[in-house]
Amino acid sequence: MLKHLLSIWAFCVFSISILAQDYNYSVDLVNVSNDKIAVELKNINISQDEVLFNFPKTIPGTYATQNYGVYIDNFKAFDREGRSLKVKKSGENTFAISGATELSRIQYYVNDSWDSKVKKNKIFEPAGTNWEKGENFVFNNAGIFGYFQGEELKPFKIEINKPASLYGLSVLATEVTENKQMFKAKDYHQLVDCPILFAAADTAQFKVLNTSVTIGVYSEFEGKFASKIYDELKESMQAIAQFVGKLPVENYSFLIYLSDQTELGAQLVDGISISAIAKLAKLGGVGALEHGNSSFYYLVYMGDEEISGPLGDINYIDILKDVAIHEFMHIFTPLNLHSEHIGNFNYTEPVMSKHLWLYEGITEYFAGLIQLQAGIISLEDYFNKTMKEKVAMASRYPYEEMSFTEMSENVLEKPYSKQYMQVYQRGAVMGLLLDLEIARLTNGQKTLKDVVITLGKRYGADKSFDEEAFIKEFVAEVHPDLQLHFDKYVTGKEDLPINEYLARIGLDYNKVVDVKIPQMPYESESIKLDNSINARLTGQTSIKKVMKDLDSIFQKGDKFNMQDWKALCYNENGALRSEGANIEAELLRNGEAIKVNFPLSYKDGKKKHHFEIAEELTEEQQKARAVWMGK
Repeated sequence: MLKHLLSIWAFCVFSISILAQDYNYSVDLVNVSNDKIAVELKNINISQDEVLFNFPKTIPGTYATQNYGVYIDNFKAFDREGRSLKVKKSGENTFAISGATELSRIQYYVNDSWDSKVKKNKIFEPAGTNWEKGENFVFNNAGIFGYFQGEELKPFKIEINKPASLYGLSVLATEVTENKQMFKAKDYHQLVDCPILFAAADTAQFKVLNTSVTIGVYSEFEGKFASKIYDELKESMQAIAQFVGKLPVENYSFLIYLSDQTELGAQLVDGISISAIAKLAKLGGVGALEHGNSSFYYLVYMGDEEISGPLGDINYIDILKDVAIHEFMHIFTPLNLHSEHIGNFNYTEPVMSKHLWLYEGITEYFAGLIQLQAGIISLEDYFNKTMKEKVAMASRYPYEEMSFTEMSENVLEKPYSKQYMQVYQRGAVMGLLLDLEIARLTNGQKTLKDVVITLGKRYGADKSFDEEAFIKEFVAEVHPDLQLHFDKYVTGKEDLPINEYLARIGLDYNKVVDVKIPQMPYESESIKLDNSINARLTGQTSIKKVMKDLDSIFQKGDKFNMQDWKALCYNENGALRSEGANIEAELLRNGEAIKVNFPLSYKDGKKKHHFEIAEELTEEQQKARAVWMGK
């Protein structure tokens, strides 16, 4: 009993607040020099002699080490008389301040991460910071504002001295005058979860069900893009509305930064070069980071001219449409459904959750399912494009060495960190199989969506589930036999039963299948093709040599696109045309477009990760497919 009472006493002692009032920050965005911004924390009242002031090692949603403290310069602490106090940096992210009972003010400068030469643990652009004086400021707040250890739950007030031409768009509560903008956050968790984009106004507003949505854009070149982006996202947002029925947030913001890469785009239109590849490698973290009520995007604009070949999808609209549904759907997981490891996130010594299968895997799965159920993509494209790629990548996961939950818990460390991208690949496939198993066990009365929404309502943004007990709670919403599925494929180390589960909805999956593929006329010993980097990456090639006595189609110097030619061998449904069918293709000869013809012939080949969709279904398969497709 004595030991128990001493433990309670110790807990109470360490629970006493060391900070007597709210955090009061000020930031100067007008007097910026050497690409650094000045930050001040004032009116401090500390009750102990030494205190630790921290910046995050990492933040929720990134699953990687950032070390934001590396970007802090000239950190100083002052007493009430303006005298300097002793400060010692501990590690990458912590400043120890002595004589803290007299502490009144802290000031420091922040380097932006986008322009930094830091190479180790370089911060992904959507999680980082950027300042361009008078033009834009990107605030991912973990990179700017610190906190006293143990005082993450105190409210924050932030006063920004800003150019009159810029407005800070965020979901944080704000008050604005011409040259100042005030922000408030209930605690450090909310502050980190709400990025701010300072830029000249370029916004669009609309409604998705009960949620007010704002798009805010900064572009490095002239032009307004918010309305154009809304037009492109409208179909996706309508698909989300159809899928969920009601959203758990009242407002949401898309914050988008467009980097000007039109010069590189022009190079790519003309073909890949070594210099273009080098520039592509330096583009940084193109993509997005989700937050509870917003998402931040770093995208590249390469011009409106179409870029042929596999690099064509680098267009910012294509990337945005690919990831916007995923990021938006994070309002369900982890915003409204998360464990205490996220709800009470430890920024200095992070403890990672084992449930990435839920936060990222299911979210990525839903992003594809939403488009399928809305008719944006076909069943054929869903499996033989979207899911085929994910299954192929999932097959590389070392499932016999580490379970998915084991990888999640240790994702900041090697060798687990190398497998993080599997949350979007294997994780999505796991979501599909889990959905089909839930439908089977409930005889079509419940789906994965139903379970996630039910549990999300039970917990919500401010309540965390038990990290260790959650899978059992999830199983209890469905059927006791679902535990076996988790034991084998989520917490266990067995291979995914893709073919077994997909057979329930009339699909046949094979890792490798023998097929007939087109025998192209340029695949001949009489032809020598351009085999440069440009040709291999884009498919755009030319004829280097022709043995005229063996070939009647090509001449030396002819230019054509191999991918376009192969596509002509298939009909609009993706089926190979009949052998002997006449194929009419186009090439450039001496700068002039001409038509050539050849009869289609076959050769033996193999397809990996092949899906065959049955057209005739049993009654049971018809029901299962209808449930899965939301019909």
